Formats: sequence, structure tokens, C-alpha cells
Amino acid sequence: MGVEYRIVVDLPSEDIAEKILSRAVCGAGQKGAAGFDFRSPGNSGPMPDAIASVEPYGFYFCSFSGINGLSAEVLGFIIGSAATYGKVLVEDLE
Repeated sequence: MGVEYRIVVDLPSEDIAEKILSRAVCGAGQKGAAGFDFRSPGNSGPMPDAIASVEPYGFYFCSFSGINGLSAEVLGFIIGSAATYGKVLVEDLE
């Protein structure tokens, strides 16, 4: 599969979490039924570079392209944005 993380943070609302994902990397994500897909301009394949979703604990994040490039930017943005609301814990799900 990919490199999976649980990003644990106590956010004030699900709406704020959705806004964080929608603003990641200047709005590079496409919202779908299961969350946001993030795809670099050169990626026209079947899998996005990364996906992220809002969860009761904060966010789920999975990179399909390693933790570099667009995936690293998205992950960093989510963590940095979430940190404005309190302590953030990133758990590796492997």
C-alpha cells in the first residue's frame, strides 16, 4: 500500500479540519467521498501521490509516493496547520 500516518490533534471542529485539508499546498487536493486526493502535476496514473481524511482523532494520511515531493509538502502543511490548535502527535501505522 503506502506509508500511513495517524495525525492526532484535538481540533475545535470537523469544519476546521476540512479547511486545513482544502488549503494544503495551495488547494492542490481534490475532495472525494473518502477525503482528499493529492496529485502532483506529472502524475496521471491511477493512484494519487497521497490521500488525507478527517478522522475523530484528527487526520489519516497515506503517501503512495514516499515521503518526498508533494507528499512531504502536504504532510508538513497538515502538521503545521494542526499545531496552531495544540499538541500534534504523528503515529506511523506500519
